[in-house]
Amino acid sequence: MNGAATLRRDRFSFEIRAATLSSVLAIEEQLLVALDATVRATDGFVGIHLSAVDAPYEYTVETFHRVVDYAIWYQP
Repeated sequence: MNGAATLRRDRFSFEIRAATLSSVLAIEEQLLVALDATVRATDGFVGIHLSAVDAPYEYTVETFHRVVDYAIWYQP
């Protein structure tokens, strides 16, 4: 545990909106699969799905809403 920390972290929030809840969940799954495939530990990157927060159905725009947070740790 000696020495300076050399890892950096970038955090991304993705906002998903769709007409049905099942569509929102399917899009979230595709998003996470794509991110995990792109961010590979063998390249010195580690991606971590941090959280997903549901928001209720929004009547004003007639969509379901979900926010997905994702972090990418890497060594510069």
